[in-house]
Amino acid sequence: MFFFLNDGINFNKSGIEHAQVKRLRLFKHHEVPARIVTRQFALNLHEITRDAGIDDDDFVNLFDFFQGTMTYEARNFTIEDLQLPDGYEYEPEGVEKLHVKEKGKQIMIIAKRGADDERLNWVQYFGSNGRLVRMVWYDTRGFAALEQFFSFGTKLVSEQILAPSGMAVYQRYRMTSPQGEEETTLQRLLNYHGHDYEFADFEALTSFFLDQINLSTHTANTIIVDRTFELAYAVQSMDTAIYKVMHLHNNHLNDDDDILTSDLNFNYQYMIGNRKRWNGIIALTPWQRDEFVARYGATDPTVYEIPGAVTDQKILEKPHVPWQDRKKNSVIMVARLAPEKQQDVLIRAWQQVQKAFPDATLNFWGYSNGDTGQQLKELVKDLRTCLVSFKNYLQEGQYN
Repeated sequence: MFFFLNDGINFNKSGIEHAQVKRLRLFKHHEVPARIVTRQFALNLHEITRDAGIDDDDFVNLFDFFQGTMTYEARNFTIEDLQLPDGYEYEPEGVEKLHVKEKGKQIMIIAKRGADDERLNWVQYFGSNGRLVRMVWYDTRGFAALEQFFSFGTKLVSEQILAPSGMAVYQRYRMTSPQGEEETTLQRLLNYHGHDYEFADFEALTSFFLDQINLSTHTANTIIVDRTFELAYAVQSMDTAIYKVMHLHNNHLNDDDDILTSDLNFNYQYMIGNRKRWNGIIALTPWQRDEFVARYGATDPTVYEIPGAVTDQKILEKPHVPWQDRKKNSVIMVARLAPEKQQDVLIRAWQQVQKAFPDATLNFWGYSNGDTGQQLKELVKDLRTCLVSFKNYLQEGQYN
């Protein structure tokens, strides 16, 4: 079995997530067992995977695994399913929230997922003094999945992940450090195969989880780590034997002109510094492999050259659009809108392009990190660069 390890997955996906999904399809096409593996908790996780075309059998999430909900059959769970006692008073707040009172005193606030979505989102519970003491969040598949507890001032002190039965399978506690920062101090896994386990941090829990899925296949497995900055330490700390491969998804150097002594991309510093604890490294191009080998050697670990791009066979088999029917002088950049992608450099250069080709168009396809999208729009306006458009971030449109 091949495991493709990532920290999480969202509706807006970067190139790494797209590469994982396409790699999964490629392996399935060749009937090679593979799964995408993530560790972050999300109430709408299976809506995200369904949107990405990932089957439940091809996906493992840490919390899903311990909840026993990897293939849970979804149902609509609404306010009516709470079966509240008679005699409560109800006051709506907008179209999504409902305040519940008993003898004039607020005891609950109930929220559905949206104005047109009746499924339950969360319920807040209040104590006799009107203070928030507990909050329950519902998975989009229709069960209470997260329970949070609060102290005075609505400060979160502990939370637990629930199985559909209502039993807690995981707990974590929070406290304030001497510096005034909130931090998680203890994590507990409850009644896993009849035993409770305690972990000092999320990394230790991640290693334990990876060991469990490694053992569950009863075969020799390979793990390809696609988010090495977040996950390298947890993989290196596994107790069970597995073939470990780290994936270089972009340049590992900060200076291409100095391949032997250049500083390393911060995403790969720890990983490359501990490279001998890995079995393999994937470079995307022959040039990157040559640069890596020149500095570190080709073995211990083995350095592979594997392109990251995978094009579905159905797309390859589609008839090509004749050149005379294509839109000329059009450039499309497909990437997140982020500083490291240097879209601002391309926009500035586009002024020179349009001097030679007035009808040339520049299109950015990708979602925005933070306010980068807004900054790029403002740059287009400041430079008076025409025919630049953005698609699939915040708001589509053409800006001049």
